[in-house]
Amino acid sequence: MQKFTIRDLQLKYPDDEACLEEILNRKYPDFVCSCGRTKLYKVRNRPVYACACGFQIRPLVGTIFQGTKMPLTSWFYVIYVMSQTKSGVSAVNIQKHLGVKYKTAWRMMMKIRELMEDTDPLTGEIEADETYLRAKPWRTTRPLAYNGRAQTVFGMVERGGRAKAMVIPTNSKHFLLKSIEENAKPEVMYTDGLVAYKDLAKKYPHYTVAHSRKEYVNGHIHTNNIENFWGGVKRSIYGVHRVVHPEYLQKYLNQFSWIYSNRFSSEPLFYVLLEQL
Repeated sequence: MQKFTIRDLQLKYPDDEACLEEILNRKYPDFVCSCGRTKLYKVRNRPVYACACGFQIRPLVGTIFQGTKMPLTSWFYVIYVMSQTKSGVSAVNIQKHLGVKYKTAWRMMMKIRELMEDTDPLTGEIEADETYLRAKPWRTTRPLAYNGRAQTVFGMVERGGRAKAMVIPTNSKHFLLKSIEENAKPEVMYTDGLVAYKDLAKKYPHYTVAHSRKEYVNGHIHTNNIENFWGGVKRSIYGVHRVVHPEYLQKYLNQFSWIYSNRFSSEPLFYVLLEQL
């Protein structure tokens, strides 16, 4: 991955005009006005570009920045931190860094997480596993969901590729197989010995390891990649965020999956995320 530091961010985007121009170039890279002119002019201090013929472009419309009152430099800073930090960053830290209210920092981060959703199905050799994450509503100490202890989540990882994770009601066969069908087109499936995965063999080549018998690797058959992914997710939630509301847990999972999926990117993840605008 190319080196891109916070100093590089500050030098390249010192003010809102530089940020706005970057957004314009990414949304309209080959724009040519119908009048034949290619030069756009900034309209005073408004986030609008206009051609000499009177045509206007509003680069922020349709993006997460639409209607924002926060400086674009602050948005770019939060995008940088969220994309570059493997274990994530809490809204409390962003609140302190920007000097804003907690609700403002949290809302900015949730907007950025919307860019991290991956709708393309996983392919190839896929490892799958389910786990449980503690999740509870705010302003209460009473946990929610699975047996009053945790929220059931299901995840899949391409070997050497992307990851996907999703919240499901239970680890029953119906929800596990449905999640695989909707989010993956596997050539081979690797799972643990959970009985709910038994019917996978009817659709795909399916191999298992018996964790109940302390079997974790059998040649090329293992689920170590998805287990490592869950390890990173849990360290981030319990070590950084402390607690996640069940209603928003899926967006956090989208963020962890996006970071994992782009770990081999040759381009700085800041720019990879800007491409999603």
